[in-house]
Amino acid sequence: SILGFMQTFLGALIGAAIGQAYNGTVTPLAAGFCSVSVAALLMILIAERGRMFQPHNPPVSGHVTDLH
Repeated sequence: SILGFMQTFLGALIGAAIGQAYNGTVTPLAAGFCSVSVAALLMILIAERGRMFQPHNPPVSGHVTDLH
């Protein structure tokens, strides 16, 4: 599928960039992890419209945990 292709292609590009920055230390790898983590967090913020960790739907009444 196109999503699998894009994920593999972008992952290879990012991995190649991190690999080219290799200088014998783990610094480029750590910087790469931090960079892609921040990018993922920004994408989540965009997808969630800035409302992270908040319920999207009202609670369902009559749920099993509500019956006492």
